[in-house]
Amino acid sequence: MVKIIRQLTEEELRNLIKVATSRISDEMNSNRSLQMNCEEYPADNPNGLFDDYYGTTFKFFGWGPMGLPTHVLFTLDRVTKINPNKTILCGNVTIRTSQANGEKLIIDFTKNRVKYHNRQDKCIYDLEIDNRFKPLWDQFLFELKRVLHLN
Repeated sequence: MVKIIRQLTEEELRNLIKVATSRISDEMNSNRSLQMNCEEYPADNPNGLFDDYYGTTFKFFGWGPMGLPTHVLFTLDRVTKINPNKTILCGNVTIRTSQANGEKLIIDFTKNRVKYHNRQDKCIYDLEIDNRFKPLWDQFLFELKRVLHLN
């Protein structure tokens, strides 16, 4: 493979930077508008919508980037954002033998997926609920969908 080295003029470099920054700015603005359309709930949950589920532990099977299954335990602390595309749950996650507090699970109702972004090893896990926890998880999802008017 032959590398071609090309010198840029100052004007060409400025144009490249301008195009790149405008793309990033447009993407940030679109993400900001999506976030503004989300319905957010404060941590104290004044309406008591999900009080029955706080402190509940759910067991998932996670598949990381290598495709190997692992157990993921999630204890719900609060629901921070409710949106059909990105509902965010905060809580404690135990994966393998390590525990992390303040972690987030993301539920995408449009794609019917649950994901966990592990901050420690920078992996994204696709999660599937353990059958023993499925009835409680389905009941919790039903309550979330009711708030989103998806039922």
